[in-house]
Amino acid sequence: LLLLAEVNGDLAGTGWAWSISPLEQMALLALGIGLVVWGLGDGSRRWVAPLPIGEITLVGALTLVALLVRFWDLGESVRVFVDESHFAFGVHAFRRLDGVPLLAPMPTSASFPYIYAYGEYHMTALLGRDLLGLRALSALVGALTVPALYLLARHLYDRVTAVVAALLLVTFPPHLHFSRLALNNIADPLFGTLGLGLLARAIHTQRRRDYALGGAMIGLTSYFYEGGRLLFPLLAITWLAAGLVLRGPGARRPTGRGMLVAALAFVLVAMPVYLTLVGLDFPLINRLDSTRLDDAYFATHDEPDTLRTRWYHLRHALLFLVNQPENTRVYYYLYYGGHDPLLLPWLVPVFLLGVVIAAWRWRGPGVLPLVWVAAALAGNMALIESTVSARYVVVFPALVLLAAVGARRTLALVIESARARGVILVALAGAALVGQGAYYFGPFLERFSVEVLERRDYVIEDAIFRAEELPPGTQIFVVAENVLPEGDARQLLHLLYGEDYSLAVHTPYSFSQINLRNLPRDVPLAFFLMPRDDRSRRRVQDVFGGPGPPQFSPYEDVPDDKELALYVVPPLE
Repeated sequence: LLLLAEVNGDLAGTGWAWSISPLEQMALLALGIGLVVWGLGDGSRRWVAPLPIGEITLVGALTLVALLVRFWDLGESVRVFVDESHFAFGVHAFRRLDGVPLLAPMPTSASFPYIYAYGEYHMTALLGRDLLGLRALSALVGALTVPALYLLARHLYDRVTAVVAALLLVTFPPHLHFSRLALNNIADPLFGTLGLGLLARAIHTQRRRDYALGGAMIGLTSYFYEGGRLLFPLLAITWLAAGLVLRGPGARRPTGRGMLVAALAFVLVAMPVYLTLVGLDFPLINRLDSTRLDDAYFATHDEPDTLRTRWYHLRHALLFLVNQPENTRVYYYLYYGGHDPLLLPWLVPVFLLGVVIAAWRWRGPGVLPLVWVAAALAGNMALIESTVSARYVVVFPALVLLAAVGARRTLALVIESARARGVILVALAGAALVGQGAYYFGPFLERFSVEVLERRDYVIEDAIFRAEELPPGTQIFVVAENVLPEGDARQLLHLLYGEDYSLAVHTPYSFSQINLRNLPRDVPLAFFLMPRDDRSRRRVQDVFGGPGPPQFSPYEDVPDDKELALYVVPPLE
């Protein structure tokens, strides 16, 4: 792991950066994690405890269903970028360059490590250079969070609660949605939930290997979105420390030695990321520095620096869970949007009951999801935008877990038979699975497809998809107002076609400053113009002798008033 940090951060000045392939870096990471866990966790003992075949079959089936719904129409249902250009950039970097440092921040506004884009690069190589390939890793990661949540709920509560929570997460609309976008946010709840689940199991088994595995998985949350990097280590140490102090002598609680093992595993696994940032002289929490409520923000006088302002942000964050949809003051578009909060209305009552039950039993390990939600709310309260859904992905498993707890404990007050309760609960959760899925693939996606384009006048992604019909080497000009930025558009172009095409995005005014007669005539030229931009169309026709009638989009999901007219100028013989 130290070698991996040196390769990425060049702390000792060895000059090894860019000298080791990404595959070799992944091997170093995997080997380092394996050695840490093996060394800290009773290396010679049996690692896999036997599980009932029925339980394995059930969890495997739920995971398969989760995978299928996440891959369903994955490349076609949302045919525009949803802030995914950062990762398209990373994928293209692995195609063009050797020795890309996996832990170095990408030179984009997101500044995430390259490591998630490396997985997406392999997925595009396997499944194709398109949106399906780019988003496939997120679908896989999202599906694997289902068994991770089952593990956590199984050791915090019981098997029935675990089944209900897993069923709810399979089609929980926000989690399903982010599992279908090429964003690294979805990796945080996988490793965070898995780490907490292993630590919960460690409290039951008191095996060092479980503490070591749990700490290592929490350490992996440092490799992706900054929210997981900040939330899960603090959550894990707070929960374990509270369990050590607050629980009585007869209760299951963590041991000081086990906590030390978990902490050491976490530090060793997370260390390469932080050493890389130090070596590159890069901020450790760059995203937080640029988005939090601080003196620089209050100096703009948009909001006063008062307790009332902070209460407003907390209230905004709370309501986003149960009462109001995503809405922002500054952000130029929404990740999730819609007309509903994160929890659909019929899940809100059992979620609130789960909150009450977890709070009532605050001295037990089952308080964890409540602390989890509270920590996420506190973090978002401290940000300029308190209801950006991408920053709530870390808490999605906790939301459905509290809903499962509320349903489980409430039904116990009504029905005496444990068997009958279990059957009814699982049946209701299965119905919720179907209902949430129908909502997501029906009304939600219909609304999102409209909403994601509301702040754009034209759909430049559609123009880039249509470029597939153009000959290689074509120079493409997009002339339009209020479209995807040129840099983002180029990332999609490179994802789909590599370096086969060149692209320039202009406004009508900047296009009018170009001398079209100086354009090369030995390659095809393609002009995507706004249908009502008569001036640009006449210029193209005057210079190139009339390229023919305009071509419009063959895709039905593109609104007529947002598609661009294509004029193709063939090369001179």
